[in-house]
Amino acid sequence: MASRLVVCDLCNTLYKSNTTYDFIRFVLLGKSRTRLLIFNLLIKKWSPVFIVLTIINRILSRDFNREFSLKLISGFHESTLLIAAQRFYNVFLSTRRNEQVFDILKEYEHDSEIILASSSIYPVVQMVAGGNRFNHFVASRLETNQGKSTGNLSTDLTGKKQEYVQGIMLNQKFDELIVITDNRSDKLLVKMADKSHIVVKSENDKVFWKDVMADFIIIP
Repeated sequence: MASRLVVCDLCNTLYKSNTTYDFIRFVLLGKSRTRLLIFNLLIKKWSPVFIVLTIINRILSRDFNREFSLKLISGFHESTLLIAAQRFYNVFLSTRRNEQVFDILKEYEHDSEIILASSSIYPVVQMVAGGNRFNHFVASRLETNQGKSTGNLSTDLTGKKQEYVQGIMLNQKFDELIVITDNRSDKLLVKMADKSHIVVKSENDKVFWKDVMADFIIIP
């Protein structure tokens, strides 16, 4: 049995990408100009819709930009999204690797169980995990009805990775827990870890993590 458990985030950690948003855009391109326009209104910082939703999100502790964006891929069949995820991984993500993080993972691969844990959606995380030989992966899951996406999530991993990891640690004995992430919602998971590698964009970003022990990787 591996002596260490390594839990690695996906978005802006393993790749320079918010894979949920980038994947939705990838799916909609050439499919629906109307949905693509709505998507841009939801996620572009210049958009008044984005600004209003951002304010509401802070008040209600929700992410309506993400929730409404996911509804734009409602009606797409699971198989269509899976094929799109394979192309997205091969064409889009392959050019956005954070090589420093991949180098860190290589250091652990011989005596560790490495899990990709992401709140991004299942088809994308599945392709990334398969393409990089992670031992396991866990992701948010799209709800489906008769094989088609409803635009809702049946499981959302945001802020809940620590619960998943706690379950693993209870069932298996590891000498060490390593966490690799840039995600602020992973702070509870980072506090559980014996060692953490935190991806930040600048020295200023370290302030959020001042109460945890971590190695920092600056990737602008």
